[in-house]
Amino acid sequence: MLCTRHGATPAVRRLGRFNQRPCLCHPLFMVPGRKQSLHKLETGRLRNRYPPAEGWRLRESQWCDALPRCQASMTSAGSSCTPVTSAEGNPAATAPLYVGKKAVVVGAGPAGSTAAMYLARQGFTVDVFERRPEPQDDPVDRGRAYIIIIIPRGQAALRELGVPLPTDGEHVTKGTVRHNRQGKIGISREEGNVTFSRSGLAQYMIDEARKTYPNQINFHFQASCQGVNISSKRVSFQTSHGPVTQDYDLLVGADGVGSAVRTALQQHYSDMSVVISDSGREYKTYSGVRGDIEPPEFKVNPGATLHLYTSDDPWTTFTAHNNPDGTYSGTFSLKTGGLAQLGGAEVQLTQLGGAEV
Repeated sequence: MLCTRHGATPAVRRLGRFNQRPCLCHPLFMVPGRKQSLHKLETGRLRNRYPPAEGWRLRESQWCDALPRCQASMTSAGSSCTPVTSAEGNPAATAPLYVGKKAVVVGAGPAGSTAAMYLARQGFTVDVFERRPEPQDDPVDRGRAYIIIIIPRGQAALRELGVPLPTDGEHVTKGTVRHNRQGKIGISREEGNVTFSRSGLAQYMIDEARKTYPNQINFHFQASCQGVNISSKRVSFQTSHGPVTQDYDLLVGADGVGSAVRTALQQHYSDMSVVISDSGREYKTYSGVRGDIEPPEFKVNPGATLHLYTSDDPWTTFTAHNNPDGTYSGTFSLKTGGLAQLGGAEVQLTQLGGAEV
């Protein structure tokens, strides 16, 4: 069954394959924004991929056009698409289809916590393992001087999970200010975007996951992935309390560029190839620098701003974003190898928009 408002993509169809015929109206199968003409084409592909069982038919009259989220109830006599409602009578996210199933998420960054919440919403019991300490307890992580700007597309995903977005001046973005070598500036207003530090967003999503699914999502920090057995669906970790082995029905790798999950998949599937693109840049971070660099139109009301300094060299950039305490943090990037060419000299930045030492 396919909801007329959404299409299904091959990359996610396998998530419905457990001990039952997959529900094609399941949220994990749905990608918003497909044109209606593509829905019928995709429906034909799904018919071929999942041939109907005896007495089971796919009829356009059974498509759900009333809600973007629905539950397909399939019996030997046929199928029907029934909207799921909450106790208050409002449309609920979905009925939990995977109660009793276990998921393991490797990596507790923003992506890992978001994946855990989506899976818990479908009924999974989720264990999230992270090799680093919890962000609020990790001084190294808190010191990372780069930010994540959540644009409307990302905000929509969080709203779907019921995650509230901050509305205070520390998080709501006012815009980006670009500074060229001649000192001229250009302003791009981006009101409505939400800004976090990377570690701040990670902790925010962890807190929301715990609050929303206290009995379904468990976080395990300082637990590094040691190996994955794809055949037996088992993953091992080294924790502060010793080695731990975890069985799973579904495994999600959200463990970054050096992903242990991806490595295990490459070893298991001989035809799997991975290409990692190198930006060609290296960078240093800074924090706690003060300066008067805001344009007049951004000084009126509080809000998060991002400053980008560029030069004639496309590899060399300098960023600055304001912090609640009035200081700035950011990154200084060069072409790979550029820092070594500086001869190891330390550069101390004491002020923005004025004297630089």
